[in-house]
Amino acid sequence: MAEPERPTSPVPAIARRDTSIFLGLLGVTALLYLLSTPLAFGMALTGPAAAVFGARALWKSRQEPGLTGFRLSMAMGILMGMFSLLMAISLTLFHGVLNDYRDCSARAVTSSAQAACDEGYNAGIQDRVTELLEQLGLSVPQ
Repeated sequence: MAEPERPTSPVPAIARRDTSIFLGLLGVTALLYLLSTPLAFGMALTGPAAAVFGARALWKSRQEPGLTGFRLSMAMGILMGMFSLLMAISLTLFHGVLNDYRDCSARAVTSSAQAACDEGYNAGIQDRVTELLEQLGLSVPQ
């Protein structure tokens, strides 16, 4: 009896390897985002690394026709990897304000206490943005 023919992927083997690494790193990046600080700072490494492997997979599959779905999904994943770098940078810049808000919200029992936490958070974000702009030599619009 003849063995059934295994379907072959139109994606080249080396691109499939890079795609597997890309998907693994993107999954780790999403998990780190869900775990929040301090583990979320790892997104600064895993997101760009995923984007690099995604770009390599796109590059290595460029000669193959008919891979539009593959290319679109890889491009979206690369954008997600780079967006995670932006999220890691913003978590780093606003780490203190976010921790203060999380601690305050954990202690807030009443809605008025939660409203006070929200006001403190908004003021803290505004102060941090003002501080960052001043470090860049820019003024805050009034």
